[in-house]
Amino acid sequence: MPFSRVLCLTSVLILLSPAQVLAGAWTMKKGHMYNRLVFNCYYSDRVYGKGSSTHSMPLDGRFYDHNINWYEEFGITNRLTFISSVYYKWLSYHDRYVHNRSRGPGDAELGLRYKLYDGPVVLSIQGLVKYGRLYEDENPEIGNRQNDYEVRLLMGKSLWPFPGYCGLELGYRVRTNAPADEVRYLAEFGMNFTRRFYGRLKLDGIWGMGNADIERPSRPRPPQNPGLDLTGLLKTGANPPHATSSGSRSSRLNRLNYVSNPTIAPEYNLLKLDITIGYQVTKKFGVELECTPSIYGENTSKGTTSALAITYVW
Repeated sequence: MPFSRVLCLTSVLILLSPAQVLAGAWTMKKGHMYNRLVFNCYYSDRVYGKGSSTHSMPLDGRFYDHNINWYEEFGITNRLTFISSVYYKWLSYHDRYVHNRSRGPGDAELGLRYKLYDGPVVLSIQGLVKYGRLYEDENPEIGNRQNDYEVRLLMGKSLWPFPGYCGLELGYRVRTNAPADEVRYLAEFGMNFTRRFYGRLKLDGIWGMGNADIERPSRPRPPQNPGLDLTGLLKTGANPPHATSSGSRSSRLNRLNYVSNPTIAPEYNLLKLDITIGYQVTKKFGVELECTPSIYGENTSKGTTSALAITYVW
């Protein structure tokens, strides 16, 4: 096929491609809105140790995080976009002695993205606040019950005439109370396979800054055997903990969140690979399937998230 014909067909594909072909650094047009409703299922039975080594959770433990997330972007102006993200979670932790469940709203995020430069490369800056006061002392704990503040620089480039884009992001998140601050980074590539099918890959990473307030945690530990985790408590001959109802404040595991919810340690490193395939049903409505395994980490759980998402643009 002559090159001119290939270039013409590729250009037509670009013009007919769905809105999802661009993301990251790009902002929404004034008055337009992007919505993404996601049903996530996370499962883990292993945890990362030092140097990304992994081992099974104590006592054959298993952790589940099923949640619904609504993410939206709204164009205040052509350069300024409002961002919000809210969760509702159903958590479960099981081992040979414990069967605990909790549910409730998770952390909420609000932010603004401003496009600094719109040329061959799009450059934006984003500010975000995470509010972590929507839940009580659940077991497993839904979050760290503290607020975060993040600034992020985003860069994106269209690969025209190839039907795709790539992006890089780098941010710093200040975390109040005990948890360590974080450097957050992301590399993304997306493309259209046909007029309706598209896909993207993301390397999404978190790097803890080593300044966690370990001596003054945000939630005090139980007075009995304060330096021991669940495995240590059992080794000392203490009575094994029993299952408790959701939200019970009397559970001995209630504040051992690094056991009952291994994803919210005060400090950790984590790198995930996000693989997404999408289908644009109509000009405004689409569906996506997503698989996100963790590929590197320290002091957190090793697991995989499977997701079904519904997108709507207006």
